[in-house]
Amino acid sequence: MSRLEQIKSLTAAFAKSMKTGKIRSSEELRAERLAICVTCEKFMDRGNRVFKCEICGCGVKRKISVQGSECPIGKW
Repeated sequence: MSRLEQIKSLTAAFAKSMKTGKIRSSEELRAERLAICVTCEKFMDRGNRVFKCEICGCGVKRKISVQGSECPIGKW
């Protein structure tokens, strides 16, 4: 996914979140999403606690933190 597509995806997630009035996901939801991501074959650990999704290229910590965000392959 190109950088522009990543920005579009994140912008759409923020827009979806704003409709619910809650942008940041709860600590429980973030933990649940991260647990799913770290077991995924597309999860990339770049070291220094930098995690990326091989499919969309997004930083996993940022992606799991936005309420309206979605896994690009539908795992959460």
